[in-house]
Amino acid sequence: MATNPEPHHVRPSFYSHSPEMDANARELGRVDLNISKSTGKLESIDWKIIPVTDKVQSDPAFAPLEGKYGPLMKSLAVPVGRSEVELDVKSADVRSQETNMGDFIADTFRRAMDADVGFVNGGSIRADMIIRPGVLTKRDVVSMLPFNNRVVKLKVTGAVIRAALENGVSTAAEELQPGRFAQVSGIRYAFDASRPPGQRITSITIDGKPLDERRTYTLATTTYLAVEAGDGYDMFRGATFLVRPEQAPNESEVLLKAIASVPAIAPKTDGRIKRVDVGNQSTCN
Repeated sequence: MATNPEPHHVRPSFYSHSPEMDANARELGRVDLNISKSTGKLESIDWKIIPVTDKVQSDPAFAPLEGKYGPLMKSLAVPVGRSEVELDVKSADVRSQETNMGDFIADTFRRAMDADVGFVNGGSIRADMIIRPGVLTKRDVVSMLPFNNRVVKLKVTGAVIRAALENGVSTAAEELQPGRFAQVSGIRYAFDASRPPGQRITSITIDGKPLDERRTYTLATTTYLAVEAGDGYDMFRGATFLVRPEQAPNESEVLLKAIASVPAIAPKTDGRIKRVDVGNQSTCN
């Protein structure tokens, strides 16, 4: 019968971990099934979480893979810049509220495309952690934007921008971590999640002026939203491309270039996203 020195006879909590936590392999889960020798029935389940650190010994069977991918791992460890502050890329935060790194990524997209508005869904921002101040590596950048999406530039009406923001908050009250939640740049918006979906946006300003639904704006976003209509962003279908996917840069390369262009980054939230049904407070930390 398998045993565990630290038994917990309950459902393992790592079953509820987000997919990106598991994918980053920062923790392992060990599960021991305790089987009765006399009846052959399961009596209990013991489990524990094992942090993956440099103290974990390598399995010799892994050596061929380590040799194959070793150079790639070394290239990801190359420093590309620094941060003077903690960077919030926790999934629970970027999918529900303004964060300093959500702002920075959206700002980076907007500036790279010289657009009026920068727009990225929180579900495309991964890593699911707080990155401590200090050196930033290529691995850090790729872990934040791992999907090889490209950053494109669109021409859209104000009505389309409103529809996109409504989509972004359409499940803010119904889902714990809605991937469609909009991180933005060049735009400020407020929403009331107690209202019905499609009627939750209470204010929108672009460059300090109220949104004009009949006016045309330029928007920087990813191919996941603009081409694939991911997370319900089908309002971008039919928009005019000013920078097409085949001309567009990779999102992680855009972010890497922005980080490497300065001695250090120190992004902070500025209240560009507000949720008014929770005490009329900014959702930033």
